[in-house]
Amino acid sequence: MQLFPCIDIVSLFVPWRRALCALPLVLTTATVASVVDDFGAFIAFVSALTCPFLAIIFPCMFALKLDREMSMMKRRFLWICIVLGVIVIISGTATSLNSLLHPQKNPC
Repeated sequence: MQLFPCIDIVSLFVPWRRALCALPLVLTTATVASVVDDFGAFIAFVSALTCPFLAIIFPCMFALKLDREMSMMKRRFLWICIVLGVIVIISGTATSLNSLLHPQKNPC
């Protein structure tokens, strides 16, 4: 997966800039992976914060913003989806933060 598609364009002009852009990302990931005890719980925490925004809230907000002449029923449905997305963020973040702060002992 390519995180920064613009790197290819920039690297055409300055070849070393690709490494300059990728190095902080790799170092940050390695630091977090070595500092955090349960990396899976950390990934669950980050996912609980970001995924509902990308999958639920932003598409509904964009639809509300772009289509001003939609029916009231569709508008209400989108707002219900946004509220449910916020509830998912709060509950998912609380659950993952709890598992991050209070890790369970593995029986294995």
